[in-house]
Parts: sequence; C-alpha cells; structure tokens
Amino acid sequence: MFIKPQYFLPIHEVLNCQRERAIVKVKSCKADYLSKAQNLSMKKAERLMSRMSFKLQSQLIKDGTPVDEILGIQLEIEDEQLTAWREMIALIRKDDLLLQKLVKSPESSAQGLAS
Repeated sequence: MFIKPQYFLPIHEVLNCQRERAIVKVKSCKADYLSKAQNLSMKKAERLMSRMSFKLQSQLIKDGTPVDEILGIQLEIEDEQLTAWREMIALIRKDDLLLQKLVKSPESSAQGLAS
C-alpha cells in the first residue's frame, strides 16, 4: 500500500518532537534524588551544575524549574550513566576473562603434548 507524501511530517517537525520528548522525560526527578540535591553543599552543587549539559540546563532554567530539582535531575542522569558504565565494564571484564582462558588453554594442551 502506498502512502501519499502529504501524510509525512517534515524532518524539522520530527526532530522538534523528538527534542520535546527528550526534555519532557527529564523534567522531574525522583524524590530521593531531590532530597540528595537539597543536602548538597554550595561547592558540590556548583560542581554538579558544571557537569550538566548546557542545553538541558538552559532549557530547565527557561522553563522555571527550581534549582534543587535541576540538581536532582543531574544526579539522576549521572547515576544512570554510572550504572550503564558499570554494566559495560562488567561485560568487558567477562570477555577479557574468556579470552584469557582461551589463550591459556591451547598453551597448556600444547605443553601436555610435548611431554
């Protein structure tokens, strides 16, 4: 079945919708991250804000999001990134151990044949 091109959205509208969905997903943070953000010292809060994406930070400020909630959102983002990094490192280490076992096993079998 052929769909007429008039039913397709222009690419800039699709991109705008995707950006809006991405920002909507992070507009609020969980209560535990909000409480952690409220307990941060001024110096730690500044460091946290410095690691935040400029586009996200400016969008949240423009929307009138409170600073504590912005910090909570950044804490949640960093926690998700850390979890993803740990999962990747675990996979790399697992693959590395498998590779080491494969490399060691031919050597041990070759030594057994030589003696």
